[in-house]
Amino acid sequence: MDHEQHNATHNHQAAPQPQPVAPPPAQPQQVQYVVSERSLHGVGGWLAFWLVIFSILTISGIYSFVTAISGEGSGDTTMQAIFMPLLAIGSGATVVLVAMQKQLGKLVATGTIGVWALYSMISVMTDTDPSKTVALKTASVLANVVLFGLIVLYFWTSKRVKQTLTK
Repeated sequence: MDHEQHNATHNHQAAPQPQPVAPPPAQPQQVQYVVSERSLHGVGGWLAFWLVIFSILTISGIYSFVTAISGEGSGDTTMQAIFMPLLAIGSGATVVLVAMQKQLGKLVATGTIGVWALYSMISVMTDTDPSKTVALKTASVLANVVLFGLIVLYFWTSKRVKQTLTK
């Protein structure tokens, strides 16, 4: 019995241990979100697309010029012999200058597009196919003016072009 009494006394003496108090909930930390915007600096997007087009125009211009002076070309070889070297040199220079991020690239691109438009419009107007009426030729010339005008407009108003061609 002594033993039972001792256990009972011992159990009675053991006071409940205080439970650790949880710290008050921490204030929510403020998280800052940074909205990252794609950089418009560098050759990318539509500017890269136009570099591919100018590269193709360079190769095409060289090929057309060689076939025109060799007598193997079709169509007006005189016009091809005049315009194709201009287009090949202008488009090649555009690719190099834009890749080097030079401001002069915008001017050379504009000049090359102008030569391209002129060649295209003269080709339409001098076409001797009788099925092409004056109205159809006029519509083609107007479409060329709009198309090449929009391409030039891109080079003069694009944010990417403005931020990339800075040297």
